[in-house]
Formats: sequence, C-alpha cells, structure tokens
Amino acid sequence: MANPGFPNAGGAASAPAAPRWSDPAWLDTIRSVGDPPADDCARRLKAEGVSSAAIRRTIEQMKSNDRRLPADAPAPLRDFFDQTYHFCDRCGAPELPDWVDRDRIIRGQRMFMESSLPAVLVMLCKSLPEGYAAPSMARILNMSGDLRAVPFHRLMGTLQLLVNVTAPYSFERMGMAAISGQEMRLLHAGARTNVAPEVLGADGYAAFVGQYGLPINQEDMAGTIIGFSLLVVNGLTTLGLGLAPDVAEDYYYLWRVFGHLMGVRAPGAPADSDSMPQSLAEAQAFYDAYKRHYVGPTDYSAGWRERAMAANPDGVQLAEAHVRMLGRFVAGQEYGVAGRKSMEVDATGVVGSRLEEAGIKAAEKYIHLLTGEAASARIGLQPLEHHGLLATILGDLMAKLPKWWEGIWHNQDEGLHIAASEWLFGKLVRRTYAEGVIFPPPLSVQDLHELAKHGR
Repeated sequence: MANPGFPNAGGAASAPAAPRWSDPAWLDTIRSVGDPPADDCARRLKAEGVSSAAIRRTIEQMKSNDRRLPADAPAPLRDFFDQTYHFCDRCGAPELPDWVDRDRIIRGQRMFMESSLPAVLVMLCKSLPEGYAAPSMARILNMSGDLRAVPFHRLMGTLQLLVNVTAPYSFERMGMAAISGQEMRLLHAGARTNVAPEVLGADGYAAFVGQYGLPINQEDMAGTIIGFSLLVVNGLTTLGLGLAPDVAEDYYYLWRVFGHLMGVRAPGAPADSDSMPQSLAEAQAFYDAYKRHYVGPTDYSAGWRERAMAANPDGVQLAEAHVRMLGRFVAGQEYGVAGRKSMEVDATGVVGSRLEEAGIKAAEKYIHLLTGEAASARIGLQPLEHHGLLATILGDLMAKLPKWWEGIWHNQDEGLHIAASEWLFGKLVRRTYAEGVIFPPPLSVQDLHELAKHGR
C-alpha cells in the first residue's frame, strides 16, 4: 500500500524538511522521552525476579520457531508483546503498520545487498565513529566496557542486526526484522532503566539525565537510525558511488520503518509514519541539528588531543578501540579456539604486526575521507600527516578501491550479490557467535557482559 505524503519510487523531489526536525528546542523535549512500554517491561522483569536465562530462552524460542511468543513467556514480556507486537495468522508473519509500503522496503533491501561491502565500509568508517563524538551516546556505549574491550564481538552483534534488517523479505515471511525491532526496544529499555542507574549510581544517573536527558532517548534513537541510513547514503557519494535519488529514498525508507519498529516515536504520533523524518531532506535537517551534541576540537591545532580527551573521554576511547579492532581484522590473527577468529588481541610476529599497522592506517584514512577533519579530530583520531609519504600514497589508492570494486561487482548477477553478501555476513557472525545472536533486555551490567561474550 502506497504511503501518502512520500516521494514515489520514480524519483520525485523530496519535500522541504518538517520544521520540528531541525528545531533544537523541539528536539530537546524528546530527550526526556524513552520508550514507556519497553521501559515498564524492563523494570517489571527485574522487580519480579525473572531470571536472565528465562528471558533469553523466550527470545531465542521466538527467533528459532515461528516468530510467535511462547505460551510460557514471563508475564512482563507477554504484556509488552501483547501491546506492541501482533502476528498475522493469514500471512504467517508479524504484522506491519498499515502505512508501510512493502515494495519500498524490498527495494531498499536490494540496494544494500547490491552494494553491501562499500555500505558496511561506510558504517565502519563513518556512521559508527561520527556517533562517538556525542558524549551522551559514548558514555552509554562505554558503560559496560565491552565495546572498548571486545569491539569485534560487539561489532558482530551489530552485523547480525544489519542482516536481520536488510536481508530480502526479512520484514515479510521471515519476520526477523519485526522481532529485531522488539529486541532493540527491550535491549535499550534494559540499558536505560536497569543498567545505567547501576553503573552510574544514583547521583551520577541524576547528573547524566540533567545534562543529556534520558539514556538512549528518542532523539538518540533517531540519531542511530540516521547513522545506518542517511550517513550511508552520504558516505557512498563520497566514495564516488552515489545512489539515484529514488534508490536512496527507498534505502532510507527501509530504516525509517525499522526505526518505528524499534520504538522511535514522536510524541503525539505513536502509531503513524510521522515518528521519524519522512525523507532524506528531513533526515539531513535532523542530523544537522543533532550535531549540536558533538564536542571536542574541530582541527589539529596545538593541544587538540588533550582537548578531545577532556571534552569526551569515552568517545576518544571508543574510537581508539574501534580503529585498533579494524587493524586487527586486516591482520586476521588467530587466537583461542582453533579455527575461530578473534580480533581482541594484538597481532604477533613481524608480518602480523605490519599488517595490523597497515590496517590501522587504512582505517584512519577511510575515517578521515568519510567524516572529514573536524569529525576525526573530535574523536582523537591522528592527523594523516603522521602516516608518512608511502602510507599516504597507499591510502589514496585505497580511497579509490571501493569504486573500482563496484565497477567490477555490478557486472555480476543481482542474485549473486545477495547470496554472497548473506553468506559473508553470516559466516563472520558465526565465527564469533557459533549459536547466533539474540538481544535480551539486560537486568544488570553482567547481562551486557554475557551479550558481548556469548552473543546472548
């Protein structure tokens, strides 16, 4: 069913941005809003003594069976799913809101799968590191220590979510996108209501809320969706792989729908399509306003590193761990269980160390290219001058690599693109989490450690 008010797939011009999405005063009001149904569920799970094992078992059964809530699910989960999740017996999948245009979702998924490698590169070297510049996000991401200590494990969890959203028909017969939306609502709610007060303490939590609003509030959740959508479109353009306007809008639409499923709700519009910016133009206006939360130096003048650490130590630490993780990935070192990759330790040996160093420099080059000098300085990323002439030349060649790759890859059959992308991403996740990934609502910081360690 077509959605009134949206540009059609034929490439109609985007409507002007809705004023509220570029209005910092209005956006400040939604920083005090969480996700009430999910927050209530997370509090009740902890208050009623529901075990983490019982929660994980319920979510796992939903994902491994027919996407229905098990009859023996704990009462808080039953009440939450009764309110927010409905199963269509006729079509055998979770229901979607009436306003959703399923054809646009499928077109958006197809775009991602056809350009999956450069799109993931953009997420790794633009979407994620740019977000570290907001202390409100970086502090919460860093509160368990796992994203800094085991960044590759956490990245594989993100990759699993990416597959659940972008795999063709995942909103339809698979139903995995709808389940993932519910998982994210509950994961965020548990972090917001159970973990953040535990880690920050009563006084620290009150100070955080006073300065930044609720942890993982409505504006920050919308900002996360923008990172997976708008910033990917912009990054592909930077790499010389710009999308046709209608294709770009469909890709954004895919994530806009998922944002709705994930609990992003504009106050006063809980059930319609207006809870996220409605077009890329509105999304860009929102992101321009959202960047008011970014702190730190915007150039490499004297003392830039110290200023970055003083303004946003969590963001700088996350960026360091992120870049180091990418270097380890390039080095491809083996560690622990035979045949299982781990990117959580430094490479050893002359070759491994050189590969890791090259990977780190390549990551820094791509981040500079995709985010710009100001964004790179904010998160404490070294200036490119420290790379030397040879590394600079190699970096310039690497900047052209995605376009060269896509020029060859796009001559292949579309079905091959999709099959290869799903195989590669699935293989990466399974090498880290042999049993797959689920995202249960955490009752304590220990549950976040378990999620990072075991993927559940």
